[in-house]
Amino acid sequence: MSWNVGQQLSIAPDTSTENPDRIDITDLAQPVLSELQKQALAWAEANPVVLEEEALLETARQATGLSNFGDPGFRKHMAKWIEATNAKTQLTALGRAGVYGSMLRNLTVRLQVEDMVQRFPEILDIPIGTVMSRLHRGRKALQKALYEFAAERGLAPEEPATSG
Repeated sequence: MSWNVGQQLSIAPDTSTENPDRIDITDLAQPVLSELQKQALAWAEANPVVLEEEALLETARQATGLSNFGDPGFRKHMAKWIEATNAKTQLTALGRAGVYGSMLRNLTVRLQVEDMVQRFPEILDIPIGTVMSRLHRGRKALQKALYEFAAERGLAPEEPATSG
């Protein structure tokens, strides 16, 4: 059975349809988990992640062997993301691990992009100043998109922080 974004979900079982793509969610209050899901939750509980800015930055540095994150303006937003995630008491350890993975992935990609731009500006055949300017605008657009994504899910404050 597959599910697509926008597909209607039913909370109560409905036997009046023969639609093989229909998904009935009857266990929201008391989820019935597969053995693999139970193992994943147990592993996350036994191996909690620490959502702290310096620890995340250092882990990204160690993972990539790089240290230049570029413009530090992103750190204000990262701190808000960490603060909002840490405030979500209903977030499971597995949910926190997922957020940690997303944060770490963003940081390692940031390090790699900064490194690549510094080493190979000729790839784009444009001056380094233009590359840096475009990266700045791209980072701002990404920050805005990530903020809106987090705000929609209640993981960010109502008003975004401003940065230079």
